[in-house]
Amino acid sequence: MVRHRVLWASCLFAIAGACGGSSSPADAVDATGDNGSDDGGTVIRDALAEVDAEVGPDITGEPGTFGAPCETSEDCFSGFCRPSRDGFVCSLGCSGACPAAWTCEAIADGGGNPAFVCVDPYAYLCLPCLENRDCNQGLGTTTAQCLDQGGEGSFCGVACSEQSPCPTGYSCQTATTTSGTSSTQCVPDDGMCECGPLAVALGARTSCRLDNEFGSCPGARGCTLEGLGACDAPVAAAEVCNGADDDCDGYTDEETGGGLCDVETGAGKCPGVLACKAGNEICVGIEPTSESCNGVDDDCDGTTDEGFSDHDEDGKANCVDIDDDNDGSFDDEDCAPFDASVYPLADELCNSKDENCNGQIDEDGAEGCVDYWQDVDKDGQGADTVAPRCLCAPDAAAFFIASAGGDCDDKNAFVKTGAVEGCNARDDDCDGMTDEGFPDTDGDGQADCLEMDTDGDGAPDNLDCAPLDADIFPGKAEVCDGKDQDCDGLTDEQDATGCKNYLQDKDGDGQGALTVAARCLCAPDVAASFTVQVGGDCDDLDKTVYAGATEVCDGKDNDCDAFTDEGSLNTDGDAKADCVDSDDDDDGTPDDADCKPLDPTVHPGMVEACNGKDDDCDGQTDEPGATGCDEYWRDFDGDEYGAKDEPTSCLCAPDPATFFTATQGGDCDDVAAGTRPEVFETCNGVDDNCDGATDEGALSPCNDCAAVCYLQVGPSDDIDFTVNAGSSENVVVDASGHLALADGQSSGYYRQLLVGWPSGDARWDRLLVTATDTKTGESWVTVRYRTGGSPADLTSASWQSAPGQYPPAFFPLHLGVYGFYLEIELQLWRVGAVAGPRVQRLGVLAWED
Repeated sequence: MVRHRVLWASCLFAIAGACGGSSSPADAVDATGDNGSDDGGTVIRDALAEVDAEVGPDITGEPGTFGAPCETSEDCFSGFCRPSRDGFVCSLGCSGACPAAWTCEAIADGGGNPAFVCVDPYAYLCLPCLENRDCNQGLGTTTAQCLDQGGEGSFCGVACSEQSPCPTGYSCQTATTTSGTSSTQCVPDDGMCECGPLAVALGARTSCRLDNEFGSCPGARGCTLEGLGACDAPVAAAEVCNGADDDCDGYTDEETGGGLCDVETGAGKCPGVLACKAGNEICVGIEPTSESCNGVDDDCDGTTDEGFSDHDEDGKANCVDIDDDNDGSFDDEDCAPFDASVYPLADELCNSKDENCNGQIDEDGAEGCVDYWQDVDKDGQGADTVAPRCLCAPDAAAFFIASAGGDCDDKNAFVKTGAVEGCNARDDDCDGMTDEGFPDTDGDGQADCLEMDTDGDGAPDNLDCAPLDADIFPGKAEVCDGKDQDCDGLTDEQDATGCKNYLQDKDGDGQGALTVAARCLCAPDVAASFTVQVGGDCDDLDKTVYAGATEVCDGKDNDCDAFTDEGSLNTDGDAKADCVDSDDDDDGTPDDADCKPLDPTVHPGMVEACNGKDDDCDGQTDEPGATGCDEYWRDFDGDEYGAKDEPTSCLCAPDPATFFTATQGGDCDDVAAGTRPEVFETCNGVDDNCDGATDEGALSPCNDCAAVCYLQVGPSDDIDFTVNAGSSENVVVDASGHLALADGQSSGYYRQLLVGWPSGDARWDRLLVTATDTKTGESWVTVRYRTGGSPADLTSASWQSAPGQYPPAFFPLHLGVYGFYLEIELQLWRVGAVAGPRVQRLGVLAWED
């Protein structure tokens, strides 16, 4: 933005004293009286080009003469139309004296040449202003200051002292300027500045502000025919979410939102938090969905998985409960997951259940069992030589069927405790004695009844169960013929001559068990299930399992080929087909609780990862914090930088819905897309690159954002005269801050280095030196200068000398040179004992190239 272009282009410079008794030179209104407009800076000059003659001073002089109202230089015989307390009036050229209360000042004529004109020094007194330069009538002087009146605005003063008193109605007081310094200035006695004709003609304006408990809002007020207008600043208010800076603190919608709200859908409503986005309040939270069986309260009604079966009523639905009957065993290890009395290591009971899940029902030793003895001869007594077994029921297959022992020969049904002793050479009643009670005439220990062998088979009659059949006697080999050849009380017993091998077939499927040894029998033993002669049955308790059966998917080896459910799908290859495997993917989670039962990488408890899957079966995919997530910042303005000092969220992908889209933070103003780190800083009063500094590296030499700068070196100016070794010689800075020759020196020099705009070379336009105690041929000043784009370029550049010396040469000097650096050398001279020159000020007009 170019500021003051028309005004500053006409700036010229003069030496103090050129007009007798005049003040220091300063920026001047063109001598022609054509008043230029301002491109956006100092408001006092805004209306210089269009002055309404009707609000001019009440002067009775003839048109064109001194004091007559004017609009342009053509209205005046002198060619000078100047501002006064009564508006724009015709002025006079001068060489010293001027009419009362007017002073002779140097300005530039229409051709850019110096001219001296009578000027009303109080023309701008009490004029609304923004900065000091607004109060100097375009002259180069800086004695008139823009005085700060707080929220009411700023108004021009005029420098005063005992020698320069104030006009009537004003008093000389110490006041604060808009730049924060103190200055002695003329101020109105009643503290009120009214809008005079000149202020109305110029449409002069000043900044102002309205303050209240919510903040301070800037505005402006100006002069009209009705007087000084009211401040047009907005009234600060509490910040609300509306996209506006309500409290005028430079931030929009800050500290809004945060209240509680509900996110509602047809499925219910979930709690959320209000957030301000793009000037609108929205509710941010989890969106409710219809309840599904996943261990999550999907519809936010305070209940989880309602409507789904919960067998053990422990508050966890079966689909997510790993122990549905709450018996302490996981369902995949429990052979009856819905029976709390059945689980591994449970106490086995006599109740036809497999309580301990070992594949056996009512096994030996189960609680409630009864002792049974082996009774092979089925005489009601078990053998004393075989330990009894505690069983839930008799085991006929193994002959453990007797409820008491006492049988001393379990292969003879006629021998047992309590049997009647017969004369047969055996202990029939198992009392340890044989044939007791029968006569033994010869006393040979053998009863008389045994001494006879009627059939001549070698067995005494008393021992021969068929004493008249020579083919039947004790010790005779048993034969399958329906007789008891060996007199053991059993007919056609196992392993008799002529027997056939029979296999046990408990399930009646026509095949004998592979695990039970065959018995050689004379006929099938239906009671013991030894009824078939063909083997191959690998499970003799299941009629559907036998060699050659059709294999089906049921967890059994139906065809007894040593393979179970072969040909059926087995996802995890764990020897259990999917049809009977409660955990098809072997990930530790039962299928009915696994949202992906065929994917071992997906199950409840799995760590969520950024892979497009719901790894932990919680109904959400790639939720915040998943493994492999990236940090994202909220980016409300879409400039790819997140808000500074705001919390981040670790996401698998950007989330435009919540504005978590930026992969880097540091944005100091996240509602302005042009403000972010690494952006190029421009001169606009904003911290564009968020480094904590404003306009750094972009300011003009005058430390503002203007494209034109009038830089002054001297006391109380932009830069003070400073004498340093190497850049000056034989000169000093006196008590007034002016530059002078050192005592006893007839010549000396002073060098001043000036730096342009950071954007590149500057155009160094005009140069002004203001000096006193000068006299042609006795005390004078000469100037030379050089420019360069870098320190090295500057050092190697040749010096250019200003034409002649002052006096009699005249300033300002037109430079018209370019470079980032400008170095000026002032050379001070004197002859004899005269006082040397005193340089009060060095001024340079520069433009951004």
